[in-house]
Amino acid sequence: MSFQEYTLTDVSDKVNDLHNMSTFLNSGAYTEEIGNKLTFHMMEEIETLQSMLSFIRIYPQIKAQEQLESLQKEPTHEN
Repeated sequence: MSFQEYTLTDVSDKVNDLHNMSTFLNSGAYTEEIGNKLTFHMMEEIETLQSMLSFIRIYPQIKAQEQLESLQKEPTHEN
């Protein structure tokens, strides 16, 4: 299985990016078109953040399953 691996640093960076966008939007120093585009982009980034957090939450289960499957594939040595 192939998937993007995320770290807490990735999540932190994403949250910082969202905070910066929010601060800009709260300033009101933009045109309506830019505000609409940035709001849409923020929603996309929030979805990405949700995916990152979901990965971090289930990653230990994925690794445990991979290790179990790896152990089951190892040949047994009987005398």
